[in-house]
Amino acid sequence: MNHEHHEAHSHRPRWKRVHHSWIFWVAVFLMLLAMITYVITGDLFWGLRRPPKQPPTHATGR
Repeated sequence: MNHEHHEAHSHRPRWKRVHHSWIFWVAVFLMLLAMITYVITGDLFWGLRRPPKQPPTHATGR
């Protein structure tokens, strides 16, 4: 049995091998989906916008 390959693999830092995990790729996909949704919808302001306030009809100008 060749243990050298297994030992060398186990000494790699976790941050270098995390991209092999399916959980990492699901998290990346969801993060990108959230960012794209945020940009496309205009800061997630769907139906919450109020109409702009109208200025008073009796303006005090001369």
